Parts: sequence; structure tokens; C-alpha cells
Amino acid sequence: MSKTISFHNGTIWSRGHNIRDERYTSKQKHINSSLSANNITICDTPARQAYEEIFGQAVQEYNDRQTRKDRKIDCYYDKIRHDKRKHPVYECIVQIGDRNDTGNNAELEKQALIKYAEMWAERNPTLHLVGAYIHCDEPDGTVHLHCDYIPVAECSRGMRVQNSLDKALRQQGLQSININQTAQMAWQTQERNALMSICQELNIDVQLNQERTKGRQHLSTAEYKAERAKLEQDIEQELQPLRDELQEYTDIKRDFETIAVQTTKIPLVKKVLVFESELQEVENQAKSYRAVRRQLETLENREENVAEKEIELQVKETELAEREKCCQKIEFELDKMKKALKKAEENVKRYSSELSYKKSELIETTMELV
Repeated sequence: MSKTISFHNGTIWSRGHNIRDERYTSKQKHINSSLSANNITICDTPARQAYEEIFGQAVQEYNDRQTRKDRKIDCYYDKIRHDKRKHPVYECIVQIGDRNDTGNNAELEKQALIKYAEMWAERNPTLHLVGAYIHCDEPDGTVHLHCDYIPVAECSRGMRVQNSLDKALRQQGLQSININQTAQMAWQTQERNALMSICQELNIDVQLNQERTKGRQHLSTAEYKAERAKLEQDIEQELQPLRDELQEYTDIKRDFETIAVQTTKIPLVKKVLVFESELQEVENQAKSYRAVRRQLETLENREENVAEKEIELQVKETELAEREKCCQKIEFELDKMKKALKKAEENVKRYSSELSYKKSELIETTMELV
């Protein structure tokens, strides 16, 4: 039977968990530390160090162009880490098979995962891999790979390279067509196919797992409804601050458009008299203009971040739709099984009645023979 390829991509990562730091693993009961020596670290760079290596020169160039101290970037990693609309590091978890058909002592599958990680940069030149870890120390699980990466996109404004997943994927040639065909979905399909090709080269019999349920074939209806409610709540909590901020900047833009400096033509003379009150009014308007202008300069970046969130929401909505179809299929199959069971029960009842009749006939025949 073919093994499934499972691929999960998200925004939560933990280097402490991945490198098996005791401060983390001591609280994680699903990890057997006596087996951790079997784990494999392919690459490992702390996020802060990686940001300095990737973006350090771009930050310096950007700061050199700034004439105002308050516009300079002290630490790009901290800037992204405190930005509610961006993520410092993304992580995908890759697995071949499950604990029933693969388990942790799977040398061939380990080789496939190692090759997958080693060929990452070739497939993903704009997704900088900062960590790749194979775990074999979860007794109730299966050998699996964590890949931590930072999107690095070339930009025409601000820093010449920035953290932007949407732009990074576009620069790899992946475009969002509609809500059912987004760049992130296309990338995940690319990665699944890449791992499948590697497995086939190593003669591992695999198939793509189209579900998003950590290797499980189906969710129960109750599980699906609970997960959907939680996911919708999480999405709403993520989007509400963005909606509020977008409205705030829309108001700022509208206020900016109403700013106008009134001028009065006067005869050209060597000396010009200006009332102090008029001068003060112009200065106040100039200050307002500069303040609003600074805020407007970040508006487009904010709107871009909202667009990225909307794409993430579309991906999640698509996943929910797939799960809903799966649940409907389960309910349909369950209904068929119930009907088949009912028919079987009717047949059993009919056969029991016929059997009783035959027994009665046998008894009568026996008595006649006697």
C-alpha cells in the first residue's frame, strides 16, 4: 500500500523545540529524550543571526540614506517580530507515511527527507532556509522534517531586500490567480511534488495526501465543526486589527487631501509684509502636511500586508471547503452503510423466520417417521 506524503506550512516555529533544548523538551511529554541522539540537524542558524546575515547590508544602506534619526532601523529582526502583520520565520513540516507503515526507524525515508532539505535552495531561491531538523524521538509519531525559512524579496522602495512572502513567491514565478489558486497553494503543490519525485527515485511507494489533517484520512463531523469554529475565530482576531488600521489610514489620507495652503497674490516689491498669524497658520499646515506625508508613505506597505493576510485567509477558506467536502462524503458513505445494515438486518430476520419454519417441518417429519 502506498505511503502518504504529508506537508503542513505555517507561521509558528520554535527553534528550542527543533534543536531539543531541555528548557522546552522537558515540558513536552511526547518526546523521548533517550531517542534524541537519532535526530539529524541539517542546518541551524538562530533567527536573529540569520536576519543580520541576510538583511544587515540592506539595513545599513537604507539607514545611510535617511536624514532623520527616527526613520532609521535599529534592528530589522525586532521590527518584523513586533509587526502584527508579518512573521519573522515560517515553518513547514514534512512527513512520509505514518507510525503504522513507517515509524521512526525508517532509514530510506530519512534519506529522502535529507535530500529534500539539501535541494531546498535550488527550488526556492527567495525562501532562505535557516533551519532543517529531522526528528526521530517521538514514540507515538513518525520520522519527520521541520524546515524553517525566511522569505527574502527584492523591493524598489525602502530596503532593497525585505521580508515579504507574497513578493518572494512572485519572484519565484508563482502567482495568485483566484481564491482557489493562490501562490502559496501553488508553492505547496510544488514542494509535495518535489518530495514525491525524490521518494520515487529511492523506490519508496508514495502518494500525495490531499488532506490537511496531519496524515489522518478524515475528520469526524464534530471535530470538523469544532476546528472550523476555532479557525474562523482565529482569522477574525487576526483581521480585525488590520481592518481598524486600514480605516485609520484611510481617514488620514482623506484628511490629507483636504489640506490646502491659501495664497494671495500681491504686487511684486522688494519687501513683502506677512502677518504673523498667517505665517503661523502656514507653518502649522506645513507641519501637518509633513506628519501626514510620513504616515502615507507607510500606507501602501500596510495595504500590501493586508493583501497578504487576505491571501492567507483565502487559503484557509479553501482548506475548510475541502474538509467540508470530505465530511459530506463521510456522511454520504455512513448513510449508505446504515441502509446496507438495515437491509442486512431485514434479511437476517427473514432467514431466521424461514429457519424456524424449516425446523418445525423437520420435527413433524421426524414424528411421522417414528
